[in-house]
Amino acid sequence: MQETFDHMKTTVVVGKSAFRTSLPDIPCGLIPSDSKSPELKRLHVLQGTCRRVALITFTAIVSVAMIAADASAQTEPRKHIELYGGGRRLNSPPPPRPNAPTPAAREAVPPPRPQLPQQVLTQARELEEQSTQAFQRGLLPLTDYLEHMRMVYEVERRDAIDRQDRRALLNAAQANVARLNLAAEQLAAFRQPAAEGWEADVMLARAAAAEASGELATVNGNRSEAELAKQKFQEFAWRHLQAVEFDRRVLGLSSLPTMVTAITMAAGDQSGADLERKSELQRYMVLTTEQWNVAGAGIGRDDAVSEARAEEAVTQAKLALITKDMPGFASEIARAEQAALKLFSERLDYYRNGTASLSDLTQTMLLRSRIQNLASSVDGIDMQPIRSRWEQDLRELTSIADSIEDRRGRNQADVLFVNVLNQMNQASQVHQRDDTTRRSPTPAP
Repeated sequence: MQETFDHMKTTVVVGKSAFRTSLPDIPCGLIPSDSKSPELKRLHVLQGTCRRVALITFTAIVSVAMIAADASAQTEPRKHIELYGGGRRLNSPPPPRPNAPTPAAREAVPPPRPQLPQQVLTQARELEEQSTQAFQRGLLPLTDYLEHMRMVYEVERRDAIDRQDRRALLNAAQANVARLNLAAEQLAAFRQPAAEGWEADVMLARAAAAEASGELATVNGNRSEAELAKQKFQEFAWRHLQAVEFDRRVLGLSSLPTMVTAITMAAGDQSGADLERKSELQRYMVLTTEQWNVAGAGIGRDDAVSEARAEEAVTQAKLALITKDMPGFASEIARAEQAALKLFSERLDYYRNGTASLSDLTQTMLLRSRIQNLASSVDGIDMQPIRSRWEQDLRELTSIADSIEDRRGRNQADVLFVNVLNQMNQASQVHQRDDTTRRSPTPAP
């Protein structure tokens, strides 16, 4: 009978620790359990004792190993997995979750811009209605009607842009085309070739409608339609110039400012050569108006001289901007602003004397607005004095418009135009403050 015991080496691995222990492997099959020999009985008792001791020892070792593994896991950094072409790699940061913007990205999204007040939209619709009625009754000239419709379209376009509504922007452009096409059709249906400026007005209305069609094509992203509309605009502009020239040369009805405006529209004023030609025409108009002023003619009134000088200075400023003559640009802007201020003061006196209309004052403010926009297009011009004077005179113009009690004829349309102009100016101030706030750096927490 075998009385010796063999031992089997056993290794336990838990976490990163490995423990080696020796567990007795007793060949109990060689010891009959029913043996009556005292030696064998003692050997059988020893076998059971060894098994119990081995089991207790094994359990204690495993428990200690698990405790050590937990402690090691708490002190070591967590392992991550990185994907490479479908494979995995340890010790790499986890990939970002899709569609989960980071805090920096959420802060980069700009808040919506302030929208136009409802009062502006309401007044713009009233302006369209009143101006159309006055135009159809022959109380509002075509040039003033086009100016009013341009303001209506500007309100609708600004509202759509502020709301980031492309459908509303498209609807505004379509409505603008429809309004101007209707005006051109109504003028053409009048069919009075002998009427003063009838042919020129028809061509001017069609040119304005073609220009609006080009804007609509641009909103739609249709380059071919935009180019076609540009060609139509040039065709109608030249026909308008021919009609104005006929009225001036043959009938003696067209004024010199109307002639210069028609030439400028037909030739354009985008390139340096176009601006040079326009500048020559305007210098001629300034000299001619000054001569009429010396002669005491009504068409050479003081406000006509100031207007001609302001327009000529604006063209010279554009030329200086193209040639990058910044000192010359600043000088011409100052000259244009001075002439426009004098123009407003003179027309204000004429208005109080009953020889100028609310529309004349409004046109002066629109000229000053163009000067202001041109000056603000580049850096280096002190805009604060220009804006301050413009704001002050706009408040005075608004006060004059609100004080008009007789709203018959075209007066209601003219008053509404001033109110919309004032409301749009206030909305622009809100936008400027909002843009300044957006550009200002956010203080660190």
